[in-house]
Amino acid sequence: MTDWIKCKDKLPKDQVRVLIFTKYKGNAIAKRCGNGDWYLDKNDYLAVYHANEVTHWMPLPNDPEE
Repeated sequence: MTDWIKCKDKLPKDQVRVLIFTKYKGNAIAKRCGNGDWYLDKNDYLAVYHANEVTHWMPLPNDPEE
């Protein structure tokens, strides 16, 4: 299992889906954009987490094999 990575230590590449942890809202799957904000789709609306709200992230696991 991969450990959480602190955003202040390293950020994922732009537009790559990862699991994030935020200060106030727990965790979610999101993508980081070039402006530093994080975006996710949840229940057909676009949510935005500002860069300072996301404290940690980790890569998503591979899809299961059949």
